[in-house]
Amino acid sequence: MFSLVGIGERAGSGIPSIYHVWAEQKWEAPSYQESFGPDRTTLTLQLCSFSTDLQENLTAKFMEVIQFIDENPYITAAEIADRLRTTGNAISQRIRALKQKGILTNIGPDKGGYWKIDLD
Repeated sequence: MFSLVGIGERAGSGIPSIYHVWAEQKWEAPSYQESFGPDRTTLTLQLCSFSTDLQENLTAKFMEVIQFIDENPYITAAEIADRLRTTGNAISQRIRALKQKGILTNIGPDKGGYWKIDLD
C-alpha cells in the first residue's frame, strides 16, 4: 500500500532472507509481535549461536564455558577459570564433559591450539 502512494518500497521483503540466515546459522528462530494503536510489528532477533534446545540440555555452568569459547576460540582453561572465579580443575572437568558429548573439540596442540564448538 505504501509503495502505491510513493512513500515506501517493498516493506517486509527481507523477512524471508532473515529467517533463512538464522536457520542456516542454527540460531534461535526470529520471533515477531504485532500490536495495534499505534500499529507496530516488532521483530526480535537473537544473536546467539546456541540453540534453545542445547541451552535447555546443558546447565548454566557448561553454557558459561561455551560462551567464553565462542567469544574467543583460543582461550585457555585457566583464563576461563579466572573469569568465572573458579578452579582450573572445575573448568577442566566441564571441558572434558563437553568433549565427551561431542560439543567441543580441541584443534591443534594443547598449547597454542584452539577450540571448535559443534552444536549439530
